[in-house]
Amino acid sequence: MAIRYKGLGHVALRCAEENMDRLEKFFTETMGFRRAFDLVNDKGEIWIRYYRVAPGQYIEVLPGIPSAPVDYYDGSVPRSCHSHYHACFQISDRFAAIEEFEQKKGLKVNRTPDDSVGLCKSHCMFINDPEGGEWELMEFTPESLQIVCDKE
Repeated sequence: MAIRYKGLGHVALRCAEENMDRLEKFFTETMGFRRAFDLVNDKGEIWIRYYRVAPGQYIEVLPGIPSAPVDYYDGSVPRSCHSHYHACFQISDRFAAIEEFEQKKGLKVNRTPDDSVGLCKSHCMFINDPEGGEWELMEFTPESLQIVCDKE
């Protein structure tokens, strides 16, 4: 029996402890996500903070405190530098997103100058969080490979 996946539950990010407030503002005010809950360790420190993206989908932020799990960390890169390469949010209206981020929130949206689709035949844009992490915003088209693949 093959595993049947239902979706992506969360993306986990490490951040510098001093950036928690900046990331809180980014995820709640800039992105519009709701802080869902915190997991607190036995010292009363935040171990993981959760932001709700959509039903059943979350971003976990782990501040760079000693109690944060290290999962195969070999020490070659400072823990506060561990974040992610990028994650993608599917959106329904790229023009509304561009207006929201650039005009209302003053955040630069990186996109193709001619509004063309990428190699996957989807419209792709990128924004950056306060730690420089890249977040992709993707609007599917009827020809998007992600849509075509789902029909197979």
